[in-house]
Order: sequence, then C-alpha cells, then structure tokens
Amino acid sequence: MKKIIDNIIFVLGALLLIIAIGLKDNYQLMLSIAAVLVTIIGILLFINKSNFSPIVLPIGISLAASVILYRFTKIPLYKITILFFTVSLFLILLITMIIYHLALKQYMKTHKMIVSAKIIDLIKNPNTEKDIYYPVLSYVINGDRFEINYPFGYVKSIPNIDDTIEININPNDYLDVYFKPSKKTILKNYMSCIAVFVLEIIVWISLIK
Repeated sequence: MKKIIDNIIFVLGALLLIIAIGLKDNYQLMLSIAAVLVTIIGILLFINKSNFSPIVLPIGISLAASVILYRFTKIPLYKITILFFTVSLFLILLITMIIYHLALKQYMKTHKMIVSAKIIDLIKNPNTEKDIYYPVLSYVINGDRFEINYPFGYVKSIPNIDDTIEININPNDYLDVYFKPSKKTILKNYMSCIAVFVLEIIVWISLIK
C-alpha cells in the first residue's frame, strides 16, 4: 500500500510540475489546480506517515484558502500573499507542536522504567576543535549490565566519571532507551512556537486595518 501511495505522489508531483509550466500565463487557474494537488499530496503523505506531511499539507490548505480569497474578495494580492506565508507557517508550527506533544507522551508511556545510569567513560568528539564530550553510560537491570552512548555532547559543565544520569527504559526491551528532554528544553520549544503565533496575529491585525 505504501509503495502504491508513493507512486501516486510521484505522478501527482510530475503533474504539478507540468501544470506549473503549461499554465504559467494563467496564474489563477494554475494556483487553483496546484492548491488541490498539493493538498492531496499532503493527505497522501500523512497516510504514509511521512515526515513531510506536516509541511506539505498546511501549504496546500493555505494555498487553497488564498486562491478562494483572491477569487471572491477584494483583498489586495500583496495581503493575500502575506496571509499565505503566515498561515502556512502557523499551521506548520501548530501541527509540529501537536506532534511533539504526542511524541513526548508516547515515549514516556512506552519508556516508563526509570533507571540511574553511571558514566563510565567520556569520549571526545574528534571532528571538532571544541572540547565536546559524549558520556558512555552503564546501567544494570535484573543483574544484567548494559552500556550505551549518550547522544548529547557536553561543552560546558562536563560531567565526571561515576556521575549518574536518569534514563527511561522500555520495560520490554532494556536496550530501548529514551533520553527525556529537560523541562527547560520542553518549555523553550513551546514558548518559541507561541512567540511566532503572537507575531503572526499581530501581522494579521495589521493587514485588517
């Protein structure tokens, strides 16, 4: 099924390119057809669980809304263009934030075993001039010892050997480890999106005036 959908997406993408070239002198018709095709491609990408769907689908929806506004209102083209870009960004960030929130909940649900892992080594990144160190962690579950590499490098406040780090383990697979982001990191991600939302609302208000 996935391969069939991939083939359909490829055909629609090729058709979109042909239409963009063939209807370049009929701007409104070209955008109208493009809006439909991009939206369909976005839906198909979503069905295939593609990482591109949170980008393509909002662009298709925003483009369709922009074409409708241009066709049935007297809003100037430059305002509609600004609305297209800002609404696309708004929807992309909103979908991304929802996916991020759901992913956090899912990871915490599947990785509910909390274990203290000990740092047994610090490996320096040889590909950079900065002193970046990646800890090697060791943890014991039911008498069995496991070792993993910590994926985040330390530049400042480098930990010491024998320091411990809390990690989340999948109780069905002791090698399936989730490194939960700090509350500060999670809050920063949410606040960044909210800040962009506020700026976009200000832009929309200015367009209405």
